[in-house]
Amino acid sequence: MSKLLQTKEGIIPLTNGDIAVGNVLTAGLLKKQAVKLISTPITWEEFDEYKQMVEDGKAINFMGHPSTATLVGMEANRVSLQADYGSTLIVVQYDGPRLNEGATDLPEGASLLPMKWEIKMPLKVRVKKLLHL
Repeated sequence: MSKLLQTKEGIIPLTNGDIAVGNVLTAGLLKKQAVKLISTPITWEEFDEYKQMVEDGKAINFMGHPSTATLVGMEANRVSLQADYGSTLIVVQYDGPRLNEGATDLPEGASLLPMKWEIKMPLKVRVKKLLHL
């Protein structure tokens, strides 16, 4: 696992084997433009194991939305990440109307879904790399 230290630009690079737990996955989090994303729903028990990894210093917390952080029992931590091939993002996906500031309960009809996103090198990129193109 990398040291998970911020660069001088304030970005935490995630490399092969690194794990981060947060509340959003956007294209801006990805270091490379060509990636293969593998998404898998996980259970809340599995999410708690990843949360424990954050508490043990084995994963980074990027739970930037304070209300979502509160709802899942984590501290809010707004940081910038750049996920590279081989890293994993554990993302709590919120589905529902906009959360009110300081919300401690989900609005009626809203839900949270923990997802595991694996950042992989696409086959086309792997072949080019093997052929040194």
